[in-house]
Amino acid sequence: IRQGEVGSHMYIIIQGCIDVKIRMTFNTGTKNLVNVEEPIYLRQLATLFDGDHFGEMALIDLDEKEDISELSPPKQRKANCIAVERSYLLEVPHYA
Repeated sequence: IRQGEVGSHMYIIIQGCIDVKIRMTFNTGTKNLVNVEEPIYLRQLATLFDGDHFGEMALIDLDEKEDISELSPPKQRKANCIAVERSYLLEVPHYA
C-alpha cells in the first residue's frame, strides 16, 4: 500500500510482518528556492504481525450520515504498508 493511493481493500495478516510508515518531509527552509526539493523520509508508525489488519481507514466514512447502509467511496491511503518478510494476507474488498 502506498500513501496517497485510493484504497479499495483492507487486509488481514494471515502470516507475516508489515511495517506501517508515513512519508514526511524535513522543513529546511529551502522550499522557495529553484530546483531544491525538501528531503523526504519515512517515519515508522507501527509493525504489524499475524492477526493484525491494515488499510481499513480508507474504507471507513468518518462523516456523519443518516443512512449508514450507503457505502462511501474509497479514500486516499494515509500511510505506506511495507512487507518486511514474505507475508500472506486476506484481502477484504470495499464493497463486500
